[in-house]
Amino acid sequence: MGRTKLLCTACGYENLAGAEICLRCGVPLVHEQNYSPRNALEWSVLNDRIDRLPLRTPVRVLPQTPVKEVLKAMVDRKTGCAVVVDEREELVGIFTERDALLKVSEDLDARRDRPVSEFMTAPVQCLDADDCLAFAVHRMDVGGYRHIPIRENGRLVGVVSTRELLRHFAEVLKDA
Repeated sequence: MGRTKLLCTACGYENLAGAEICLRCGVPLVHEQNYSPRNALEWSVLNDRIDRLPLRTPVRVLPQTPVKEVLKAMVDRKTGCAVVVDEREELVGIFTERDALLKVSEDLDARRDRPVSEFMTAPVQCLDADDCLAFAVHRMDVGGYRHIPIRENGRLVGVVSTRELLRHFAEVLKDA
């Protein structure tokens, strides 16, 4: 059976097989790899990049936007999250279905006009468009996330969800 973890010799952190740099210390891991994908799905996880997925254009809201407006925008756009950006378009948080259920729904009538910044998740975990899919799967698993904002050249370009990942992997398996 192939290796599923790759220990960094510099700091001992357990990285995913296929990682190019250590997620903890940034040391290149390419010279330590001896893992070879055994099938199309493993190859895709380790080699396909996030920008290969259809990234959704996120609902963008300001921190002071009332929760009721954010929820309406999410329903209208049929999406499970909204990114919270400041006036300079810098990402300051993310508001997800989970935030709505766990932080708002208990007393929606009293909270509907309060700013989304009171209920958003911050700081936000992001990935780069050229990161491999293994990074997205790992980040989602470790953090318990279903949505991760994606940046390209430091600029927010979309959101990837577990749904897009599963659709991609289903296509890979269908074609294999």
